[in-house]
Amino acid sequence: MPRIPLLAALCPPTSSNHIVAYLACLVLLTGHPGITGAKAAGHPAAPAATCQEGTLQPKPVPIQRLLPDDGDPASLRRLLQTMLASLPAGSALEPPPCWRPILSRRDVTAAAATLARILAEPLDFPALRRRLAAAFRLYRLPVPLLITGYYEPELTGSLRPSKRFRYPLYRRPADLVTGRNGRVWRRQGRLLRPYWTRRQIEEEKVLAGQELVWVDDPLAAFFLHIQGSGRIRLANGQVRRVAYAANNGRPYTSIGRILVNEGVFALEEITLPRLRRYLEHHPERLADLLARNERYVFFRWRSGAGQTASPLGSLGVPLMAGRSLAADPAWYPPGALAYLSTFLPRFTDRGLRWLPSHRFVALLDRGAAIRGPGRLDLFFGHGPYAEKAAGAMRTAGELYVLVPRPRPAANSK
Repeated sequence: MPRIPLLAALCPPTSSNHIVAYLACLVLLTGHPGITGAKAAGHPAAPAATCQEGTLQPKPVPIQRLLPDDGDPASLRRLLQTMLASLPAGSALEPPPCWRPILSRRDVTAAAATLARILAEPLDFPALRRRLAAAFRLYRLPVPLLITGYYEPELTGSLRPSKRFRYPLYRRPADLVTGRNGRVWRRQGRLLRPYWTRRQIEEEKVLAGQELVWVDDPLAAFFLHIQGSGRIRLANGQVRRVAYAANNGRPYTSIGRILVNEGVFALEEITLPRLRRYLEHHPERLADLLARNERYVFFRWRSGAGQTASPLGSLGVPLMAGRSLAADPAWYPPGALAYLSTFLPRFTDRGLRWLPSHRFVALLDRGAAIRGPGRLDLFFGHGPYAEKAAGAMRTAGELYVLVPRPRPAANSK
């Protein structure tokens, strides 16, 4: 489910030192208690693009760091059942190099099975923590974490264009070619050319005839591109899901950053709701601003995914709200079970509150702007709360990966 988290619309990575820039931008935007000016200013320089043995190494964490899981117990059981049924085999679960001395592909799937067996026992928390200590070791990468959120948007759409439904989502074009190095090209006869930009696709209609569905809100469609997948509610009430299929290989440009550079907003003023309100009140600017972000995402129908199904993460495993994380697979082991300690937003009549949260999660997704060891993105599901929480989520936290202990060798005679 490759996507750019919501906050990348305001604070995209801009350099090799992107963690510092990202944190500093968020401090100016929010003043959130989890991220302070001192922490942002003191953040170490961004490490290498991948974790190699001998660079940043996972460090052990005492089991006493685990507190009672504050999530829905049923959602944790469903998460483990889904992982056991859906985790892929083979290289998709290969841990990055710095984790390989302590974690193997087999350990990733074994962790889910072991935790499921332990949770099936009627244990109080002290007994549960003892069982966990006997079965697992905890490890973390020793860097400050910035945790943001994402959600599954819902749009109103139609399978036929009309005066209301005139903004298309496109399927993957037949002439789009991805090279071995991941670069994207447009095949034109025997030639390979750079793929069309967003402006060419939307204004010149160069992909006419390859529409998947039409929606009624161009701004909502743009945010769907950022999220990478979503729900389309058709006029007959049917809900169908669209999933990421490909992108045009062009660079991502933040429209929030454009407005800050133009002086429309000061950096400390801009938020996602304010950005949305500005674009709604200045519709004459919308097309040009969106076109200045050349990146364009193509979609596909997700077969067999109705109203109650969950979106799929990058490993092909259904995502669980509040239990699924996107992380950089160059730094964190894909599919691994972990324990997340952070703050979650709560919306009340008195405004936004932040409540401490401690829960088991799984690393089931990745994101275009989730790069490096200091970035995680928490999936919030769909609906009004999910949209508000994902837009607000920007906090510090700790992530402890569960590494199964080696089984004792059988006694030989």
